[in-house]
Amino acid sequence: MRNSGLAIGDAVPLCRDVLVGTELALRRAKSGDLVMVDLPHLVVRALRQLRGPNPGHFSRSGKRGR
Repeated sequence: MRNSGLAIGDAVPLCRDVLVGTELALRRAKSGDLVMVDLPHLVVRALRQLRGPNPGHFSRSGKRGR
């Protein structure tokens, strides 16, 4: 979140397909604004190593909600 500027509501359900190379590209949930951020290689490597319950997402199932 520090390197991308994402809100927690956008970061937690993050899909793996929004990360292409070192670029993160997605639409913010609340505003619908397009966010495109070039992430440091260290952050990209750490994200790719995360394993959650759903292989298509970084941490959770990808469903919104508390």
